[in-house]
Amino acid sequence: MTWWIVFLSGMLWVQSAWATADISPALLGMYRKTIEIETGLFTHAARYGVDHRLARAVILQESGGNAEWVSPGGGVGYFQMPPGIVRLLGSPTNIEAGIQYLAQLQNQFTREDYVLAAYKLGPDRVQEDEPIHFKTLQYIVSIGYYKSVLQEYEPEVRRRAGQLELRKVQPGESWESTAQALRLTPTVLRLYNPMLAKRFLQGGSTVAYPTEVPADLAGVGEKPVYVVRIGDTPELLANVFQVDPQTFRQQHQLWYLHPLAAGKEISLPTPPAEAPDRRTVASLPPQIPSAAGRGAEEKKNGQDLRYTVRRGDSLERIARRYGTTVRALRAANSLRGTQINIGAVLRIPTGQTETTLYRVQWGDTLGKIAQRYNTTIATLVRINNLRNHRIQAGRVLRIPSS
Repeated sequence: MTWWIVFLSGMLWVQSAWATADISPALLGMYRKTIEIETGLFTHAARYGVDHRLARAVILQESGGNAEWVSPGGGVGYFQMPPGIVRLLGSPTNIEAGIQYLAQLQNQFTREDYVLAAYKLGPDRVQEDEPIHFKTLQYIVSIGYYKSVLQEYEPEVRRRAGQLELRKVQPGESWESTAQALRLTPTVLRLYNPMLAKRFLQGGSTVAYPTEVPADLAGVGEKPVYVVRIGDTPELLANVFQVDPQTFRQQHQLWYLHPLAAGKEISLPTPPAEAPDRRTVASLPPQIPSAAGRGAEEKKNGQDLRYTVRRGDSLERIARRYGTTVRALRAANSLRGTQINIGAVLRIPTGQTETTLYRVQWGDTLGKIAQRYNTTIATLVRINNLRNHRIQAGRVLRIPSS
């Protein structure tokens, strides 16, 4: 059985669900960014004889529509073209270079799957009618999936993507601060920008976002399940929900060439279960669970904590995480401004009231936590400097000890 038969069998399996399922916000966000370059996309696709849907599908796979995207291998821009190839082609833009390169590969190979294999590996490493490496096969299937979705649903995808807005990320902003400015949750913002979700949010990046969160996405990231939409892929959802892609596939018993069935409910990752920690700050062990879960260092120091700044942090983000204020952080650390350097150790003031630190779990609400600790929602909001009653799993809350 060839890879194409495997792919088609998978596509037939999900076709019945497509008729009633929704469009993936991940696909909509990526597509919205490509609307900005459609003039060049259509012009060059027609000039070089490349299917514009194929060209757009390659962009979705390679960069997610992010012009500033740079891969570890040195690919840049929409088509992730190495600068050397761009110079060799003599194309003035990344868009033209990508389409021109696809056209050259189409002239060299008779089958589209081998064209894509050559695009990924280089034409000298691909022999037509020879077996394709497994990882390359996965890449081909993913682009084929995007192209199939566009062939079937592009008018609706375009209509809904056109309703999204774009915003340029400013230096020092994070997923949390950007989401807060847009009145979204970080999970929803990552969902519309799944390629960017692989990394810390970088200044200069462009994010797509809805002006109003669709009702069916309300609470996404807080609920224990997510309903798969048309255009969702395991790799993108793993980025959004911050799980290793291989682990994501194993958890949901997915083959590497297995498409996600639209309408399927998938279980979201749950932080390791832990009993509520009723110890005071002064008696906490040297390292408590990190709200970010990525190696940030938090250490006790009497009534204060010590926190080591990591990439993507800002004073606003750290203050919100620990229920304090930027002003209090600046005062505790004798800072003249709001600039902080990676590796700097900050004192986190916890105040004079003896408190418990609690890491929010999936399914928690302020009401449940207040009841558990014999306090009130108003008290939790006040001492944690919360702007509303919404809390994210993984956040560390200060709770007054009884």
